[in-house]
Amino acid sequence: MRFSLSALVLSVALAAADPAPVAPIGSVRLADGAKLSKDWSASIFAKAWADPALQPIRDEFSKGMGKAETELGFNPIDVLMASKGMQLSFVGLQNAAKPQLMFRADLGQYAEKVMAAIKAKKPNLVVKQVPGATEAVADHAGEGTLARFGTVLTFSLNTDSVATPPAGEATADVAINLDVKRLVDAMSAIVPASDKAQFDSVVATMKSQFGVVTYSSDLLPEGIRDRMTNSAPGFGGKAVDRAVLARLPGTTLMTIAIGLDGKAIWKNAGTAMLSQIDLAMHNGTPSGGEATTQEIQGMMGALGIEGGLQQVIEGIDGTAVIALTQGAPIPGATIALPRSRQIDQMIAFALKQVGVDAPADGQSAMLPLPPGVPVALSLLRDKSHWVLSTDAMLLSSWPIGAPGGFADSAMAKTLYAKAPANAWVLGASDTPTVLRTIQGFLGMALAANRGMPAQQKQAINAALTRLAGNAGTGYLFATQDAKGSQVELRGLLGGAFAPAMLAAVAVPTLMQNRISAYETAARSNLKTIYVSEVQFQAGGYQDVDNDNVGEYGLLSELSGRRATNKSKAGDVSFIAGKLANGGTSNGYRFVIYLSDGKGGAVSAPADDSAPRPSMIDGNTVKNADEQEKYFVAYAWPISSDTGRRMFAIAQDGELHEMFWSGTAPQWNDLFGGGTWTDAAAWPMTH
Repeated sequence: MRFSLSALVLSVALAAADPAPVAPIGSVRLADGAKLSKDWSASIFAKAWADPALQPIRDEFSKGMGKAETELGFNPIDVLMASKGMQLSFVGLQNAAKPQLMFRADLGQYAEKVMAAIKAKKPNLVVKQVPGATEAVADHAGEGTLARFGTVLTFSLNTDSVATPPAGEATADVAINLDVKRLVDAMSAIVPASDKAQFDSVVATMKSQFGVVTYSSDLLPEGIRDRMTNSAPGFGGKAVDRAVLARLPGTTLMTIAIGLDGKAIWKNAGTAMLSQIDLAMHNGTPSGGEATTQEIQGMMGALGIEGGLQQVIEGIDGTAVIALTQGAPIPGATIALPRSRQIDQMIAFALKQVGVDAPADGQSAMLPLPPGVPVALSLLRDKSHWVLSTDAMLLSSWPIGAPGGFADSAMAKTLYAKAPANAWVLGASDTPTVLRTIQGFLGMALAANRGMPAQQKQAINAALTRLAGNAGTGYLFATQDAKGSQVELRGLLGGAFAPAMLAAVAVPTLMQNRISAYETAARSNLKTIYVSEVQFQAGGYQDVDNDNVGEYGLLSELSGRRATNKSKAGDVSFIAGKLANGGTSNGYRFVIYLSDGKGGAVSAPADDSAPRPSMIDGNTVKNADEQEKYFVAYAWPISSDTGRRMFAIAQDGELHEMFWSGTAPQWNDLFGGGTWTDAAAWPMTH
């Protein structure tokens, strides 16, 4: 529920003395337990929690709560549900150094039990007299006080204990208020003298942005909705050009668009930018805005960029877009930035460094990427934007300027129904599809986790399926006016939905990109082994029974590291590179098995100078006859970071795969634990 009982447990701490300010600088408030319970019951999380597949996890949770109730004398969840007016406030700084905090909660019938449990856990607390309190205790230092006023518990740190209720009724599940100006003023009083000049310089350039910030969060049937306001003016946004967003495809997974007005940005925040750059360039010692401006302009001139920082910022005018789009097998990523003269010059300089010519309008250029990355990254230029993308379909449709289908998607319709026309930030998430995308990566991760019971894996997968089935599309918008700025968003994780969803898709995708490269290399190496085996046998490089029919080779023989009865070490080199030098290459291990003539298999001895097993076995002829017919080669990951699947190939040349169990395959795993004559039990791959 995005809250915890830690505030209750913390109330064990310490005791108070000085009067508190009339109004807190900041506060965090939870709704009454009845509202929290109602909102939870109607939420998507409660539906997922109630899934039959999660019964084992619910049973474990119930056991934990039962144990807590036995130890404490009450169930923590019951206490939370009974609570009213739960609020933590930061009221100031005592003696310009010690934070003054106040926590209060009306716990009804549980107040006395919670107080008793805390005193039992902290026997060193001493009794303290607090006006109006039923009982009170404090730490020996006298800085913190825990008091009970009937059904109300309070914890105060460096301030007096009072039972005053929070102002007004809680209208949100979680509400936060912060007076930024008062907070900065309080911090100013405790800044060391050596840092005071730098602190004051930063504050002076940013004071116009210091307002009163309010934040609220509520559980909804679709997820979590967050709202935030700031009484300070916005920094310089303009209404998002929805025609730019409309150029995205209908298969967009997530996107965020920002309308940028460079002249307004510079007017509102230019001085602050220069001040921060000035401090960074001169080791925290201000040198003056004009000097820094000249230095920046000189550096930009050396790069072929006209003007200075002000010209770069003021030239930005238009809508920037970041998007993740569906792709097979890897989602596409796109960034679109408004063009300007200076931006064009900066990009031209960057392209020159990697040896790529800037594309003409309507054209794109492919950018170099490290070897093994299984995506193509291209940079497109059109009349209004630079577009960096791995989505080939988007790159082909963007220059046309025609709608790509985004505006007709369910998430866009939800967003546009909520967001006013002047919103300068617009974001949307196809949360159900994102969850299903995550589920594919999660399934591979769960399959590779041998330590987790199958029942738990099924429960996690079922919960994600339930979430995907009940989740609504996510949205985000921000507006600004003379009264300040406002933000509203809804998603599975509320305020965290955009970065969390992005990470949930992007991080597994990046991991999968690397894993896919390793797995592709492993399949390729096995095909190389197969071709080498055919050539080795046909050439008769190993023919123990001298019947002019060659036997298949071990990995060390195919590479020439081991001598055979027909060739010396070094005479053969069908396999080269890392694979030849130890059976390990690109995150995978490799081995070849041959028949031992007794229903089993042999592999290469660890010592390359040792003879082939068939040469020292008493049944040489039978060994040779079967080694003329059968071989099997395996590839399996070094770790779960380099692969999720193992691969095999035999004398028929068909490539097979299976989820990796975490251990090296046995010689007959491909045959389902059978013999050389049994059919392959693993599915074929390509």
